[in-house]
Amino acid sequence: MLNEERFIELIGSVSEIYGKDLSSMAIGLYYNTLKDYSYEQVEKAFNTVVRTYKYNCMPKPAEIVEAIEGKESDRALIAWQSVIDTIRRHGYYETIIFEDKTIHMCIEHLGGWMWMCEQTIEDMKFISKDFYKLYSVLEKNPRKPQEKLIGFHELHNSNDGYNEDVPEPILIKMKKEDKLLENN
Repeated sequence: MLNEERFIELIGSVSEIYGKDLSSMAIGLYYNTLKDYSYEQVEKAFNTVVRTYKYNCMPKPAEIVEAIEGKESDRALIAWQSVIDTIRRHGYYETIIFEDKTIHMCIEHLGGWMWMCEQTIEDMKFISKDFYKLYSVLEKNPRKPQEKLIGFHELHNSNDGYNEDVPEPILIKMKKEDKLLENN
Protein backbone atom coordinates (compact mmCIF):
# COMPACT_ATOMS: atom_id res chain seq x y z
CA MET A 1 0.00 0.00 0.00
CA LEU A 2 1.21 3.45 -0.90
CA ASN A 3 2.37 5.70 1.95
CA GLU A 4 0.41 8.95 1.46
CA GLU A 5 3.00 11.30 2.96
CA ARG A 6 5.83 9.92 0.84
CA PHE A 7 3.57 9.99 -2.21
CA ILE A 8 2.72 13.67 -1.67
CA GLU A 9 6.44 14.48 -1.55
CA LEU A 10 7.04 12.48 -4.73
CA ILE A 11 4.20 14.01 -6.72
CA GLY A 12 5.22 17.46 -5.48
CA SER A 13 8.71 16.90 -6.92
CA VAL A 14 7.32 15.63 -10.22
CA SER A 15 4.87 18.52 -10.56
CA GLU A 16 7.74 20.92 -9.85
CA ILE A 17 9.68 19.44 -12.79
CA TYR A 18 6.75 20.23 -15.06
CA GLY A 19 6.17 23.66 -13.53
CA LYS A 20 2.67 22.76 -12.36
CA ASP A 21 0.92 23.40 -9.09
CA LEU A 22 -1.45 20.58 -8.26
CA SER A 23 -4.55 21.19 -6.16
CA SER A 24 -5.21 18.94 -3.21
CA MET A 25 -8.10 17.50 -5.24
CA ALA A 26 -5.74 16.56 -8.11
CA ILE A 27 -3.22 15.04 -5.69
CA GLY A 28 -6.08 13.07 -4.14
CA LEU A 29 -7.09 11.73 -7.56
CA TYR A 30 -3.51 10.65 -8.30
CA TYR A 31 -3.24 9.05 -4.87
CA ASN A 32 -6.56 7.17 -5.15
CA THR A 33 -5.56 5.84 -8.57
CA LEU A 34 -2.14 4.67 -7.38
CA LYS A 35 -2.76 3.70 -3.73
CA ASP A 36 -2.84 -0.05 -4.38
CA TYR A 37 0.76 -0.05 -5.64
CA SER A 38 3.86 0.06 -3.48
CA TYR A 39 5.80 3.29 -3.10
CA GLU A 40 8.72 1.69 -4.95
CA GLN A 41 6.51 0.80 -7.93
CA VAL A 42 5.07 4.30 -8.10
CA GLU A 43 8.46 5.97 -7.71
CA LYS A 44 9.97 3.79 -10.43
CA ALA A 45 7.01 4.53 -12.73
CA PHE A 46 7.33 8.29 -12.20
CA ASN A 47 11.09 8.08 -12.86
CA THR A 48 10.46 6.14 -16.07
CA VAL A 49 7.80 8.59 -17.24
CA VAL A 50 9.94 11.63 -16.39
CA ARG A 51 12.83 10.08 -18.35
CA THR A 52 10.74 9.19 -21.42
CA TYR A 53 7.81 11.63 -21.44
CA LYS A 54 7.83 13.92 -24.48
CA TYR A 55 5.25 16.50 -23.41
CA ASN A 56 5.55 19.52 -21.17
CA CYS A 57 2.41 18.72 -19.18
CA MET A 58 2.09 16.62 -16.07
CA PRO A 59 1.68 12.89 -16.88
CA LYS A 60 -1.83 11.56 -16.26
CA PRO A 61 -2.51 8.89 -13.62
CA ALA A 62 -3.29 6.35 -16.36
CA GLU A 63 0.19 6.90 -17.80
CA ILE A 64 1.73 6.10 -14.42
CA VAL A 65 -0.42 2.96 -14.13
CA GLU A 66 0.72 1.92 -17.63
CA ALA A 67 4.34 2.44 -16.58
CA ILE A 68 3.73 0.10 -13.63
CA GLU A 69 1.63 -2.59 -15.32
CA GLY A 70 2.90 -2.34 -18.87
CA LYS A 71 0.88 -1.82 -21.98
CA GLU A 72 -1.99 -4.14 -22.72
CA SER A 73 -0.14 -5.56 -25.72
CA ASP A 74 2.95 -6.20 -23.55
CA ARG A 75 0.88 -8.12 -20.99
CA ALA A 76 -0.73 -10.22 -23.73
CA LEU A 77 2.69 -11.01 -25.21
CA ILE A 78 4.09 -12.01 -21.81
CA ALA A 79 1.02 -14.18 -21.18
CA TRP A 80 1.40 -15.90 -24.57
CA GLN A 81 5.06 -16.58 -23.87
CA SER A 82 4.03 -18.11 -20.55
CA VAL A 83 1.63 -20.43 -22.39
CA ILE A 84 4.29 -21.49 -24.92
CA ASP A 85 6.90 -22.07 -22.20
CA THR A 86 4.41 -24.13 -20.17
CA ILE A 87 3.46 -26.24 -23.19
CA ARG A 88 7.15 -26.95 -23.80
CA ARG A 89 7.86 -27.83 -20.16
CA HIS A 90 4.71 -29.77 -19.28
CA GLY A 91 2.60 -30.30 -22.35
CA TYR A 92 -0.54 -32.29 -22.90
CA TYR A 93 -0.31 -34.65 -19.94
CA GLU A 94 -0.09 -32.23 -17.00
CA THR A 95 -2.88 -30.25 -15.39
CA ILE A 96 -1.95 -26.59 -15.18
CA ILE A 97 -3.05 -23.63 -13.08
CA PHE A 98 -1.91 -20.24 -14.33
CA GLU A 99 -1.84 -17.56 -11.67
CA ASP A 100 -3.04 -15.15 -14.37
CA LYS A 101 -6.67 -16.25 -14.76
CA THR A 102 -7.01 -14.31 -18.02
CA ILE A 103 -4.76 -16.97 -19.57
CA HIS A 104 -7.22 -19.64 -18.39
CA MET A 105 -10.12 -17.83 -20.01
CA CYS A 106 -8.23 -17.44 -23.31
CA ILE A 107 -7.25 -21.10 -23.45
CA GLU A 108 -10.81 -22.17 -22.62
CA HIS A 109 -12.18 -20.00 -25.45
CA LEU A 110 -9.61 -21.30 -27.89
CA GLY A 111 -10.37 -24.99 -27.23
CA GLY A 112 -8.84 -26.02 -23.92
CA TRP A 113 -5.42 -27.03 -22.63
CA MET A 114 -5.10 -30.41 -24.30
CA TRP A 115 -6.29 -28.95 -27.62
CA MET A 116 -3.77 -26.11 -27.31
CA CYS A 117 -0.94 -28.56 -26.67
CA GLU A 118 -1.83 -30.58 -29.78
CA GLN A 119 -1.42 -27.66 -32.18
CA THR A 120 1.48 -27.46 -34.61
CA ILE A 121 4.06 -24.68 -34.54
CA GLU A 122 2.58 -23.36 -37.77
CA ASP A 123 -0.93 -23.29 -36.26
CA MET A 124 0.36 -21.56 -33.14
CA LYS A 125 1.34 -18.54 -35.24
CA PHE A 126 -2.33 -18.00 -36.07
CA ILE A 127 -3.61 -19.00 -32.64
CA SER A 128 -1.32 -16.41 -31.04
CA LYS A 129 -3.17 -13.61 -32.88
CA ASP A 130 -6.49 -14.84 -31.52
CA PHE A 131 -4.93 -15.18 -28.06
CA TYR A 132 -3.73 -11.54 -28.08
CA LYS A 133 -7.18 -10.27 -29.04
CA LEU A 134 -8.92 -12.48 -26.49
CA TYR A 135 -6.46 -11.53 -23.76
CA SER A 136 -7.14 -7.82 -24.28
CA VAL A 137 -10.91 -8.31 -24.22
CA LEU A 138 -11.04 -10.77 -21.33
CA GLU A 139 -8.62 -8.79 -19.19
CA LYS A 140 -11.09 -5.89 -19.29
CA ASN A 141 -14.18 -8.12 -18.98
CA PRO A 142 -13.18 -11.02 -16.75
CA ARG A 143 -15.35 -14.06 -16.30
CA LYS A 144 -14.95 -16.89 -13.84
CA PRO A 145 -12.50 -19.33 -15.45
CA GLN A 146 -12.11 -23.02 -14.79
CA GLU A 147 -10.13 -23.69 -11.63
CA LYS A 148 -7.50 -25.56 -13.63
CA LEU A 149 -6.66 -26.56 -17.18
CA ILE A 150 -7.01 -30.32 -17.19
CA GLY A 151 -4.30 -32.48 -18.72
CA PHE A 152 -4.50 -36.02 -20.06
CA HIS A 153 -3.44 -37.79 -16.85
CA GLU A 154 -6.08 -36.14 -14.70
CA LEU A 155 -8.82 -36.51 -17.29
CA HIS A 156 -8.30 -40.22 -17.81
CA ASN A 157 -7.41 -41.19 -14.23
CA SER A 158 -10.45 -39.42 -12.80
CA ASN A 159 -12.76 -40.76 -15.55
CA ASP A 160 -11.52 -44.30 -14.89
CA GLY A 161 -12.01 -43.97 -11.11
CA TYR A 162 -8.33 -43.69 -10.21
CA ASN A 163 -8.65 -40.41 -8.29
CA GLU A 164 -5.72 -41.30 -6.04
CA ASP A 165 -3.53 -41.39 -9.17
CA VAL A 166 -4.46 -37.88 -10.29
CA PRO A 167 -1.28 -35.82 -10.10
CA GLU A 168 -1.23 -32.43 -8.42
CA PRO A 169 -1.69 -29.54 -10.85
CA ILE A 170 1.32 -27.41 -11.68
CA LEU A 171 0.98 -23.75 -10.67
CA ILE A 172 2.52 -21.29 -13.11
CA LYS A 173 3.25 -17.91 -11.52
CA MET A 174 4.72 -14.77 -12.92
CA LYS A 175 7.35 -12.85 -11.00
CA LYS A 176 7.28 -9.09 -11.06
CA GLU A 177 10.23 -9.24 -13.43
CA ASP A 178 8.04 -11.31 -15.79
CA LYS A 179 10.03 -14.52 -15.38
CA LEU A 180 8.15 -17.75 -15.08
CA LEU A 181 8.00 -19.50 -11.74
CA GLU A 182 6.65 -22.96 -11.17
CA ASN A 183 5.34 -24.30 -7.91
CA ASN A 184 4.62 -28.00 -7.74
